Amino acid sequence: MTDQLLKITELNVFADKVYNALVDPEAQDRWKPNFNISGFVTVDDYGTCRFKVLPHRAEMTASVRIVQLEPSRSISWRMGSRRLFAIEERFEIQSEGRRSVLRHEFAVLGVLSPLIRRLTDKQIRTYLKTTSDALARFCNRASIRAEASGSAPSAARRRRQS
Repeated sequence: MTDQLLKITELNVFADKVYNALVDPEAQDRWKPNFNISGFVTVDDYGTCRFKVLPHRAEMTASVRIVQLEPSRSISWRMGSRRLFAIEERFEIQSEGRRSVLRHEFAVLGVLSPLIRRLTDKQIRTYLKTTSDALARFCNRASIRAEASGSAPSAARRRRQS
C-alpha cells in the first residue's frame, strides 16, 4: 500500500542546476539544513541520510537506498522496509529551455502507511511544501548570483549571441 503526496514547482533555472542542488551535499546544507543525503554514486547504492526530526533535537542518521538516479532528470531514495513501513522521496525535473518544472513526491509505503499518514499528514504536507519552496528559492538565487557575476549568460547576452 502506498500513500503519496505531490508538489509541483516552476523554477527559472536550467534543469542541471536544480539536479546539482539535489545531489550536492554542500548545496543541500544551504537549502535543506535538517535533512541531507550523501555518499551515493549510482542506483542501488546506499547513502547516509542525516536528519533532525524536530528542530533543536539531536541529529540522527540512517541508511537510504538510491532507487532512481538520472543526471539532470531525477533522483529518488527510500528508507525503511517496503513491506512494513518505508518512506520514499522523489524529485523529477522536466526541462523547458531555461525554465524547469520540479515534481516533488513523498510516499509512505507498507502496511503501516495508512496509520503513519494519519498521524503525520500535516507534517508531511508542510515538509513537502517548505522543501520544494526552499529548493526553488536556492536555485533562483544561485542563478541570479551567477548572472550578476558574469558566470552565466544574461538574457541580453544570450540574445546578442544568437
